[in-house]
Amino acid sequence: RVFQHLHAQMVDRRINGSQTVSDITKGLKRQTRASQDDANQVAGYFQKRNDRESAKAVFAAVKNSIHYVKESSNRQTAKTLSRAIRDGHGDCKHYAVSIASLLTALGIPNRFRLISQNFYDKTPTHIYNVAFDRETGKEIILDAVLPHFDSEAIYYHKYDIKTA
Repeated sequence: RVFQHLHAQMVDRRINGSQTVSDITKGLKRQTRASQDDANQVAGYFQKRNDRESAKAVFAAVKNSIHYVKESSNRQTAKTLSRAIRDGHGDCKHYAVSIASLLTALGIPNRFRLISQNFYDKTPTHIYNVAFDRETGKEIILDAVLPHFDSEAIYYHKYDIKTA
């Protein structure tokens, strides 16, 4: 219900280029910026007594609003917050854009975390969000592909990048 009025940026863009990690992250940053007006409209619903509780509310709302569906490797897209919510499905990239735009609207510092779970290949195959609690400085993990808030998959290589 929180998201029912979103409609400003209903954008679903195919990632251009060879769909490399660089191409994909550029597309995600662009869609995060495009989502900011919508995120600002609903941010008040997620404002809680501290950053951790606010992040937990964002995690729950996004996870409950977007059903996980993996995209094919040859057709990667980046969706705005409103498009992902309207579609009702997406993958880790769509979760990451939605969460990043909402955390940013709340003023909570955050990054995209790209990981590789393959010891022999550093190429990332998964993305999620890391927020930074302004009171404690601790990381808060928001990986909506996983079942629980503030839990993280095992990885061998990670890359943290700015969300915008």
